[in-house]
Order: sequence, then C-alpha cells, then structure tokens
Amino acid sequence: MKITQISLTNFRSFKDTQVIDLAPVTLMFGPNSAGKSSVFSALFYIQQILEKKQCDPMYIDALNKKYVGGFENLVYKRDLSSTIKIKIKYDLGNSKSKSYAY
Repeated sequence: MKITQISLTNFRSFKDTQVIDLAPVTLMFGPNSAGKSSVFSALFYIQQILEKKQCDPMYIDALNKKYVGGFENLVYKRDLSSTIKIKIKYDLGNSKSKSYAY
C-alpha cells in the first residue's frame, strides 16, 4: 500500500483544507511554521488511532513517544468545538491489507 494524497482540515497549523499529493519520493521544504511537521504528525496521528484506538493521545508512539498533549493540541488553535478532518488516498496495488471499519 502506498499513500498518494493527504488532506488536512483544522489540524495543527492548517485551518483551511490543504491537499498534498504524495509521490513515491516527496520532498517537503519551506520556511519555519509552514506546516511541514503537521503533515507528518497527521500521518502518525492516524497510525495511533488505527493501531491503538487513541483519538486523544498524550504521546505519539511512532514519534518515539513524543508528547503532543492530546486532541486539544492537535486541533487548529485549540478550538475544541472544531472537527479535525484527515483524508488519506492510497493505492493498494497487489498487496493485502487490514480492514479498518472504525
């Protein structure tokens, strides 16, 4: 399976929906506070949700137990009335994959 696109809304530094196309090799560069780390955090947050069933994690396991402070610190401007939206497009190719019905 390879991820081909990620879309983020109300996640960390992204209020408005941002769509990032991903190729087999994708380089991300830009000034500080542009959102580069937010893209990677979103991918690891999804992993935490799927593997550990944690939607409000204090730590992200895949980031060497990095402290993130839960949902409040992941939602844009800590607005708990907002909803984080993360969409991932992927290509399964010929591989078998797990099914996530949650």
